[in-house]
Amino acid sequence: MITVGALAHGEGLDPDRAEDVGVRPITLLHEPAPFSRIGPGPGGATKPDVVEIGGTLIFDPIVARLRGGEDVGSAGVLTLYHSYLDRLFTAGSGTSYAAPRVAFSAAQILTRFPHASANLVRALIVGSAEIPQPAQERLQLLGVDATRAICGHGLVDLERAAFSDDARVMLYAEDELALDHFAVYRIPIPEAFQAGNGERCIRVTLAFDPPVRHTRTDYAGVGMSFRLIRGCQPDLIFEHYRKREQDDGPFPELAGRYNCNLVPGPQAREKGTVQSATVTFKRGIEDYGDSYYLVVRCESGWATHVDRQQFAVVIELLQKAEVQLYERVRQRLRLQA
Repeated sequence: MITVGALAHGEGLDPDRAEDVGVRPITLLHEPAPFSRIGPGPGGATKPDVVEIGGTLIFDPIVARLRGGEDVGSAGVLTLYHSYLDRLFTAGSGTSYAAPRVAFSAAQILTRFPHASANLVRALIVGSAEIPQPAQERLQLLGVDATRAICGHGLVDLERAAFSDDARVMLYAEDELALDHFAVYRIPIPEAFQAGNGERCIRVTLAFDPPVRHTRTDYAGVGMSFRLIRGCQPDLIFEHYRKREQDDGPFPELAGRYNCNLVPGPQAREKGTVQSATVTFKRGIEDYGDSYYLVVRCESGWATHVDRQQFAVVIELLQKAEVQLYERVRQRLRLQA
């Protein structure tokens, strides 16, 4: 499941109303739609997960009320009319018009990856999303937390979800874990990504489908989380995270410098069944080596009738300079194979 909010497609004024000073627009392109609903989601999870275009509202002082696409076509998005013998198209405003656009993105992803699980589709969709600049500017006075609460992870970018390009690489895995176990994934970091002062990002998105119940206080029967570790040997990572018996003594600590500072942090992201976070580097990171490690953990909860949890994880490496990052990562993976 993915929860969807709405962004405006523009001011919503047709040419006849554009010059009427009495009719007032409420939004601009890619600002939050006035009717878009927000959480809290179950357990305080982010809701909505993503946003899409859903139309807008305008204020009409003549009738002293807000009017959407059902009244004023230009305020809504184009859609099919329910009685096609009368007319083929109509317009409407609402999150119910945004949700099918996300469903379309999911269908397109399945066309490219026909064997993808629902978890992988969710991870690719959320991992591609970014909050548009107009929405950030409109909501900046409310703060980062409010912006995330209203827009979730952002507007879906279908091309970004389905394809890599020269300076951006998408890696993904579908897997399962026994309860109270963890998996470690090695992420190749080419020299071109390590060096220089240009801005580089690593984004991690995890999606899983735990048993759930209708009470919001304890919604998910299984929990999952992830950490991105750098500059550290795999043996130390395994020793730090493995379950220890009493005779094993205390687990070895991981220094803070090994843990990548992903945003949003664990407390904000781990409440949901689809989690996404990004770390950004603006200086050289050569000291941390050519491999990072993603640790994915599965924690048992009230769902005692299951012994394994399926999940998908997507990792995006993005370099905002003209670098042949994709080819270099592909060469590294070929050598490892």
